[in-house]
Amino acid sequence: ELDTTDPKMSVRIGRDTPDSYLERIARILRQGKTAFVLANDDVTIPALVKYGKTLEEARSHLLIGCYEPTVEGREIACNMSLRINLAKAVELALHNGIDPASGRVLGPRSGDAAEMPDYETFEEAVLSQIDAQVDRATAYVRSFEPYWPSINPSPVLAGTFPDCLASGRDIGQAGPKYNNTGCMGAGLANVADSLLAVRTLVYEERRLSMDSLIAVLDADFDGADDLHRRILHRIPKWGNDHADVDGIARRVAERYTERVNRTPNTRSGWFRASMFTLDYRYKFGKRMGATPDGRRRGAYLAGGVGAMTGRDINGLTAQILSVTKLDFTDIPNGSVLDIYLHPSAVQGEDGIAALVALIRTYFARGGFGIQFNVFDSKTLQDARVHPEKYTTLQVRVCGWNVYFTSMSPYEQEQYIEANKHLL
Repeated sequence: ELDTTDPKMSVRIGRDTPDSYLERIARILRQGKTAFVLANDDVTIPALVKYGKTLEEARSHLLIGCYEPTVEGREIACNMSLRINLAKAVELALHNGIDPASGRVLGPRSGDAAEMPDYETFEEAVLSQIDAQVDRATAYVRSFEPYWPSINPSPVLAGTFPDCLASGRDIGQAGPKYNNTGCMGAGLANVADSLLAVRTLVYEERRLSMDSLIAVLDADFDGADDLHRRILHRIPKWGNDHADVDGIARRVAERYTERVNRTPNTRSGWFRASMFTLDYRYKFGKRMGATPDGRRRGAYLAGGVGAMTGRDINGLTAQILSVTKLDFTDIPNGSVLDIYLHPSAVQGEDGIAALVALIRTYFARGGFGIQFNVFDSKTLQDARVHPEKYTTLQVRVCGWNVYFTSMSPYEQEQYIEANKHLL
């Protein structure tokens, strides 16, 4: 309840967690003190067991880093060792594996998009680009993992692991029982929204050719305002409980997680998939051109597993219904849904009850992690103009909080946009 951004609180919640505990958390969140992530034990524990842990070990897990489940005293997870820009796969598929900004070949030559006879062929081209990104990134990590013991020996840390003591092996020598490597995937919403836009405009309505769409994107929608508005407002988006785009998102997530989770590392462990973005939604977005979902050149990507900023127009219930169509037991390294609430939505005892019910609903439907921001866009806009008045105003970024006034204008804009369509 202090006006500080630390410590950050990672809270395990199960179906038997008392409502009084959740209500206490909800009252703190309502004040804008949002340094919490809530994670669902009823998904996390089965996910850990599914990917090799014993039930006893899974029950003793900790949430480390941002929200990555790790077995206490038995696992070195190496979270965030590699980061996959899922949205980049769309851009590469449209340009036959070539990065349009640099002209470099960054992916497989998946074919001339203009010659693809049907939507299914194009979707497979995008998925093949995701495969290639995962393969390239995991190969890179595998190339330097063997040098860990000599570059960064960790005898003191190893001494805290019973398995290292028993085997006489250091942390980097596969001393712990579990030696996995975390892989982050970013931009799920952008991929799903882009694929449905291509399917609708090019293959179903035949409103324009693939070549024409690529030209529009390369020009950042310059001179194509009507098309841009149609993409933004007439084609369904992830996070609104729409079967078509939700089905695409699930297929993309399944392809990404299956590719990651089946890949061994060099430390007697495996790569493990996660879906969150940290601040890479900004870093990745700045290096990309416009995408078919209506996102402009250089704009940030979607955060976590939720909708692209401002596009969850059917409300929180619809977003939860969309997101929980994913199988979070196949995302064992963690994920998060970012929820933005106007202060008026959590006023009074009814507001607290509604917030607790929202958390319960998301978890009952199989969601993994959830975190909140509670503020209104007018406050944020005023904070940009008068930062001296808002020195303790904080926002939840990913697994941590920052003071809003310390963020760049580019980063601040995302939070303002996220709240414009709220009450």
